[in-house]
Amino acid sequence: MADTTGVMLNIILILLLIVKIIWVLALFSKFIDKKFFNNKYQELIIEVETIAHNIYTLLIGGLLVYLYNHLTPSKVCVEGHLKMYLYSFGILSSIGIIQKAVHKFHFDEDLTRIEKYILGK
Repeated sequence: MADTTGVMLNIILILLLIVKIIWVLALFSKFIDKKFFNNKYQELIIEVETIAHNIYTLLIGGLLVYLYNHLTPSKVCVEGHLKMYLYSFGILSSIGIIQKAVHKFHFDEDLTRIEKYILGK
C-alpha cells in the first residue's frame, strides 16, 4: 500500500537527521574529550559514533527501499533498471547492517561495554 501523504517519508528523513546530528556531535566530542578530559571517554564516544553510523546506514537502506520500490511508481522520476538498482542497493544496505549485528551478537565477537550491558553479559 502506497503512502500518498508522505508521512512515512517524513518520519524516515527526520530519523536520518537526528541520527546524523548525534554522529556529528560524537565527532566533535572527540576533540573536547581529548582537550579537556585526556581521552577519558574515548571508548564511549567511538561506540556511540559506530552505533550512529550503523543506524544511519540502515535508515538510508530503508529510505532507498521506500523511494524506489515497485509499489510507488509516482514517487520518483527514476524508472527502469536504475530504479531497480537503487531498490536493490537499499535492500542490500539494510541486510548488511542486520547481518553485521546478528553475527557480532551470535558469535559474541568483541562486544563493547555498551553491548555487554544491553545483553546482560
